[in-house]
Amino acid sequence: MIGHESVAGRKATDWATLGAIVSGGSAIDLPRLEITEESGARSFLTGYGLDPEQEGDRAELAKILRLARTFIEEVLLPWHALTEIPSQLPDRPVDLLLSASRITDPMRAWSCSMLRVCHAVAHALFLPGRDKVTNALAQVESRFREHLNEEDGRPYLGDLPLHSIRFKSGKPWNSLLMKLLCKKDNVAEEIYDHLGVRIITRSKVEALEVVRYLRDHHLVPFPNVKPSRSTNSLLDLEGLQARHVQLWQELEDGRIDPATYLARLEEFASQPFLPVDRRRNPFSDPDRRALQFTARVLIRHETQGSVERFFFPFEVQILDKTSWEAGLRGRASHEEYRARQREDARRRVFPWADPSGAEDVAGDGATPKDQVVLMEHRILPGSDPRHRLFQQNPPA
Repeated sequence: MIGHESVAGRKATDWATLGAIVSGGSAIDLPRLEITEESGARSFLTGYGLDPEQEGDRAELAKILRLARTFIEEVLLPWHALTEIPSQLPDRPVDLLLSASRITDPMRAWSCSMLRVCHAVAHALFLPGRDKVTNALAQVESRFREHLNEEDGRPYLGDLPLHSIRFKSGKPWNSLLMKLLCKKDNVAEEIYDHLGVRIITRSKVEALEVVRYLRDHHLVPFPNVKPSRSTNSLLDLEGLQARHVQLWQELEDGRIDPATYLARLEEFASQPFLPVDRRRNPFSDPDRRALQFTARVLIRHETQGSVERFFFPFEVQILDKTSWEAGLRGRASHEEYRARQREDARRRVFPWADPSGAEDVAGDGATPKDQVVLMEHRILPGSDPRHRLFQQNPPA
């Protein structure tokens, strides 16, 4: 029987971990842990999935710690008064867990920060096998390839002219860690943009026509679109529908010709549009314009004579040429996006840091040896659609 003694006098950190489990919090945001003995630290690691008594698991733990140190040194530091990782910081996972649990330990704050990044590294390393990602990309790309052609140096989706189309697979290693660290609810959230298709059209109306084509030809399996991942900051869909009905009636009545119909529809579509409640990414700039959604495709993966099927998400982004070019400049650029993301990750990893010092922004440290598999290519006028750019896995 559970008596009142079982809850009386419990420490604050004990309640904090309970809250992280039942209230949707994240272990990354805990101020410290509650592990008092080495046996408890070993049990914690075993429960996490890596047994420090097993040689293979010890090697994985050492790799996680090494990659976490590299990420902190090359990406997050220097920042404010923090210039380097202290030499006194424990170099074993068990010792880090104990240090992060002791209020009087001078390295407690640093140990907590290192463990936060280790947690992200573990989730980045143990994502679904990269062979599956590569296979999924090939199958998604083949669905589109059947509908792509080129005429006079311009790519077409069916009979729809495009400015360009790009497929990508994988995320650079540091970008993947940054994204995991910036997820507020839980570092273990699914990463949806390992696979992606970006389609750039000549106009906003043509962007909507691309969506219609993807739906009608089942290139995007409509029932498998994830509703919470759909955003529209490109055009006023309801307003455009109403305008289309009005102009179509005028066209049928002979009051306007087809060229005028299209010109007025494009004129309406070109008006700025960004509903505040549809912004899901806190790091995206308000000026960014795109249609974006995520669909899951059923992948057939054959290995050693057996067949495995699994749903894999891929992200589709559609925008017109003007919006795409605008996104390459100013606050909407990828560099500005990364800077905002890095600042948020620093605050989350080092919540204890003194902000009074002068900030010195480090480079992103994205060297080729610290990358996960990345394959992408463009289909642009004059380019070879078979081109691939490969980057290496994280160091073994």
